[in-house]
Amino acid sequence: MSAFSPEVFRAIVHRLCRNMTAALLSAVPVLVLAYSGHPRAFYLTLTGLALFIVALLVTVMVEVPIVKQFETWTVSTLPANWHQLHDRWGLTASRAKPGALRETVTCLRGARPLSRNRAGAAS
Repeated sequence: MSAFSPEVFRAIVHRLCRNMTAALLSAVPVLVLAYSGHPRAFYLTLTGLALFIVALLVTVMVEVPIVKQFETWTVSTLPANWHQLHDRWGLTASRAKPGALRETVTCLRGARPLSRNRAGAAS
């Protein structure tokens, strides 16, 4: 994170804030489709969504206050210690969320073969 210029860093912060809602909402149709015919896939996907929500809680409780500070800054009003602040932000993201996101991917990847096997067995 410290390698980014202030302009790029601000663009990254804004993009991450915009993408979170879409990422969470994209799980809803997957859950609806998996529920009726693939209960194991549904529960794995639901577990993945729950872990994603854990990552969201870390974001809301730790990162949002920092991001709110970032959003008030312009390139000309960045404080002298902005590198320290965004390094703290990056450190939180690099420690807390990857574990939950890794487990989310594991659950979602586990759900996919179950769906395919059930579809193949029905043929």
